[in-house]
Amino acid sequence: MVVFRGHYFWLLDQHRVPGPARPITPAWGVPSPIDTAFTRCNCQGKTYIFKPAVSISISWKGFPSSITAAASVPSASTPDGYKYYVFSRSQSFSVRMDSGRPAVPKARNNAPPRSHDFFKCSARA
Repeated sequence: MVVFRGHYFWLLDQHRVPGPARPITPAWGVPSPIDTAFTRCNCQGKTYIFKPAVSISISWKGFPSSITAAASVPSASTPDGYKYYVFSRSQSFSVRMDSGRPAVPKARNNAPPRSHDFFKCSARA
């Protein structure tokens, strides 16, 4: 697992002690800081890195303009074995990966999904 924060990242492995933070730019080739990142879990070699200055909502269908977190969740009901989600502040979005480019399908009731719905949490914090 790779964890990003600010200008640095850490490689985490359950069988090893975490190493020191490493700078993002020399290792990944993108200017830091980044908002968030996720990798397709089926080893297709695609890593998606989201930066605050780049609005992906212009080129990626249905995506919010700001991505604050992302997750790949194991799922036996999908062809590649994972479901993908992105978060934008208090909203969560399911990501479809079956086309050439990730897309967020429009919500059925047109209401934006909330992160506490995704995590099955109470609306009150």
